[in-house]
Amino acid sequence: MSLKKYFHLDKKIESRIYHWSKYVNLIIATVNYIDFLQKIDILVYHGHIIDDINNKKYTYNFKNTDDIKIIHYANDKVRKGSNFIENSLRKSNNHINNLEFCYAEKRDIILSKLDSSHFYIEQLTDGFFSFSALEAMIKGKIVFLYLDESINDMYKIVNSNYYIDFFDNSPIVNINLYNLENRLIEYQNKKFNELKEISLKSREFAIKLLQENEKMYLKIFDRLVK
Repeated sequence: MSLKKYFHLDKKIESRIYHWSKYVNLIIATVNYIDFLQKIDILVYHGHIIDDINNKKYTYNFKNTDDIKIIHYANDKVRKGSNFIENSLRKSNNHINNLEFCYAEKRDIILSKLDSSHFYIEQLTDGFFSFSALEAMIKGKIVFLYLDESINDMYKIVNSNYYIDFFDNSPIVNINLYNLENRLIEYQNKKFNELKEISLKSREFAIKLLQENEKMYLKIFDRLVK
């Protein structure tokens, strides 16, 4: 799919959401979805992840091995900036080894590949984290992705009591086009005990977020049926 066609499709989806929003009585989201639709990412509801946690599908796995394994996967290479990530790391003069790139794989296959990985590179484009980053964090992986500070600030304004601490305590490693390689090298050079601590914080952060979302939605649904 060409870039022009891809982003035109994105625009059509956005327009359709605006159109149908005129006919609904309730929109459930983490922020005022209509006001911030063009900026907000898809982190709205994690039903399948919550269900998998309850069924113990996500096991913690962060092994002490000779080499740090890095994985990047995406269903759409344009959306995640995958071509830049892969090309820049494969051509690196700093010998970043043990890389794996997977595209359009089934979810179960990806989750199994995560078990043998330490670092997960999610994206360089969206500005916020999505389902795949949460899944990686639940498994204890150290996640690298681009966080748009303007989106973070929007969340802080909407709910400062929650989101200031939320972003201050986030274990996610913020990357961009210019520091991707250096950030990976920085973390590769850390001692395993330090990486293990970040890994545990990563899992704790993701589970806490999902549990809080689960409580919020259950509370909303409970009010709706009364």
